[in-house]
Amino acid sequence: MSKYTLDHGKNTPEIRFDPDANVFYIKGKSFPENAKKHYSDFTAWLKINKIPAGSLIELNFEYISSSSVISVLELLREIEKQEKDILVKWYYEDGDDDMRAVGANYQKLSSLNFEFIEI
Repeated sequence: MSKYTLDHGKNTPEIRFDPDANVFYIKGKSFPENAKKHYSDFTAWLKINKIPAGSLIELNFEYISSSSVISVLELLREIEKQEKDILVKWYYEDGDDDMRAVGANYQKLSSLNFEFIEI
């Protein structure tokens, strides 16, 4: 099975999805000029690669723009179509209620299991 990797940029997060190694995470700042375009290759990858049941996906954003919020929701919905037995660990900084709320909204809008981790 193929893997998807994208190194972080000035305004974009690092993405590592490797089903063979059971590594799935998005980490960093996400405010690209065009979020839909930035995440489109990853969305296409998700449509042809299955995330195994019981996988753990870690989402750790330092900052996420409103357009990125929509694109990440589309990613989560694509994952949800394949497999509902996924745990999403949502990391947020101590006291960052806005970032915690973004994760809580994702939880409400999907059937994926979420665990919230304050760092």
